[in-house]
Order: sequence, then C-alpha cells, then structure tokens
Amino acid sequence: MEERSVSLPAWSSSYIGIPYKPHARGPDSYDCFGFCRLIYKEEFGIELPAYDDQYADEMEIESTLAIANDEDTPYFEVSMSEVHEGDLALFASIRDVLHIAVILDKVHFIHLNSHVGTSTIERIDAPIWRNRIIAIYRHKEIHLSKEDN
Repeated sequence: MEERSVSLPAWSSSYIGIPYKPHARGPDSYDCFGFCRLIYKEEFGIELPAYDDQYADEMEIESTLAIANDEDTPYFEVSMSEVHEGDLALFASIRDVLHIAVILDKVHFIHLNSHVGTSTIERIDAPIWRNRIIAIYRHKEIHLSKEDN
C-alpha cells in the first residue's frame, strides 16, 4: 500500500469503485473501453472515439486493435520499459476477449474489471496479467504533452 501512495497519480484514486456494465459509456457505469475514454477526457483532455459501431460486444473489441494498424492512428506502440502515465495496455483475457486499461506508472494500471464489478488498480506484473499483455500504446497527444513538460 505504501508504494501506491508514493507512485500513483493523485487523480487515480477518484476513479476507484466505478461500476462495470457491458457496452456502457457513462455516466453511472462503463465498460473497459468506456472507462478509458472517461479518464482520457477528464485527465488528459483527449476525446477518444467511441467505436460503438465497431464492436457489438466485448468479444469483438478486437476491432479497436485496428486503430493501431491504421496509418492515420493517433496511437503508437511502446515497449514495457518505456511505459508511462496515460499509455493504454491491451490484454488478452479469458475466452480470447480483449481488455484495455490505462497505465498509471511503470507497474500499476487502472481498469474496469468485469469480474470484480468495479474499477480497480492492479500491478501489471501480477501473475494474472503479466502473461496476457498484448501491447502498450501511447496516444500521440499524451506523448507530445509529456515531452513539453
């Protein structure tokens, strides 16, 4: 617990305990991508696309991976050694469902966990997550704002 209070962004605690609901985009509940959109808008001032028309359920969230392969995408892949606050982590989950979360620091991420039912902060190197990481992506506007500081 000591580590969290030292290393995590101050804003992260206000997002703990937000309810999960499939396909939800707020304001009372979210799915995992909707939760990332909320954080990006409120904390980074970046409006992520909803992609509502690109996946019918979380089993089809794979379509959001297409953004990383598009030449016009605002995202670029970074290595685990380069991660920083605001990066997006894509995970393989149970039954080939893809999951997305926001990186808080080198070892923690925040996400909306359907199994828990609310948003939580977890370690990226925890046994349940470390072997499920597909990729880490950074939005170019976060990259530019981090470089400017």
